[in-house]
Amino acid sequence: MEGLLFFRLEIILFFTSLGYIFYYLGEKIYHAYFHVKKMVTPIVVEEKEHQKKIRLSGKEENYKKDRGVATKLTDKKLKRLIEIHKRVKMNASKGYIDTAKALIVEGLAIDKFHKELNIELANIYEKEKNYIKSEYIYRDLIDVLEDDFEILKRLGFSLAMQKKYFEAISIYKKAYKKHRADFEIVDILTNLNFEIEDYKWALKYAKVYLKEKPRDVEKMLIKGTCLEFFWKNNEALEVYNMVLNLQPYNTEVIDKTKEIQKRLQIL
Repeated sequence: MEGLLFFRLEIILFFTSLGYIFYYLGEKIYHAYFHVKKMVTPIVVEEKEHQKKIRLSGKEENYKKDRGVATKLTDKKLKRLIEIHKRVKMNASKGYIDTAKALIVEGLAIDKFHKELNIELANIYEKEKNYIKSEYIYRDLIDVLEDDFEILKRLGFSLAMQKKYFEAISIYKKAYKKHRADFEIVDILTNLNFEIEDYKWALKYAKVYLKEKPRDVEKMLIKGTCLEFFWKNNEALEVYNMVLNLQPYNTEVIDKTKEIQKRLQIL
């Protein structure tokens, strides 16, 4: 009888120990699961956010494609835009910049790609020397207005003022292809190419400019310098002599002619 009692106690202890072991293992597995989940969840959330960004960027792309679609405005809204534009110009000319900006915001709420109002806003930014903002405005307008000549010139100016010379040259070249008779662009392209030391193109545009304005000393000096760079000493000397006919006491050019003459004697 006593042996049977001990046997039963051993069985109870066995199952108690076994239950404890399962409990212990279950608790460890439970904690391990949630520990891993905490590590994985941020990755999943990040991935979802990434997918969300992709979907949003897709919407933005569609928006950009649809931006060029003309918005139909009622006669009342069109009249209101004309009135706002007049008031913007008046306030801006008087120096009431905050009032002008408020009016522009009101107008752009009616038509956000209204050319004249966007230009007025860009003009304000340029006066404030905030050329980054004016650049953004002109880029948006070009997308909508399909390389409008006036906007191209304005964008080129904003880029040049930020010393983004290569981008500015690219934009001015587009404008030049549209209107080759615009010598303001030829003037700027000459100076920008000379600034980045692209003497081939600087020389090309300087020659074009001088055909229209042969007595422009600045362009003559650029032409002469470019010719010197390409070792066209005789042509450079000829240009400098023309400058001296216009400015006989120009010491810089006098020195240049002496240097070239020495060079030619050596050769």
